[in-house]
Amino acid sequence: MANKYDLKTCIAEVTTAPGEPKDHIGGTVIGAVPQGRTRFITSIKIVNTHTAAVEVRIGEGDATNTLDRIKDQQLIAKSDTIMYPDAPDMLNPIMTIAAEKFLTLETDVGTADVVIGYYDE
Repeated sequence: MANKYDLKTCIAEVTTAPGEPKDHIGGTVIGAVPQGRTRFITSIKIVNTHTAAVEVRIGEGDATNTLDRIKDQQLIAKSDTIMYPDAPDMLNPIMTIAAEKFLTLETDVGTADVVIGYYDE
């Protein structure tokens, strides 16, 4: 029998202040991983909206929006876009976020837009 996944997409803006993904008016778009579950990140697309290269750090944080554990770091050239992997793979997620933790992102300068594919299980 095949597994069924409830795939979700988060579209957000990342800034130099560490924290969970926010929409363009500052609202939270994902929230904490529910108790007893794990969040599986299946794809990440990053669009550099700054006037220079931007480093984006992606990881796991707590309710204070502290980036406790960096799980990935990407340097994106000015006006560039990266996406990985080419297609979401539910059996081989990019990273996982533990129960009651937050997916947390930050940039070194400026801002970037992100699109994150994920599911909770």
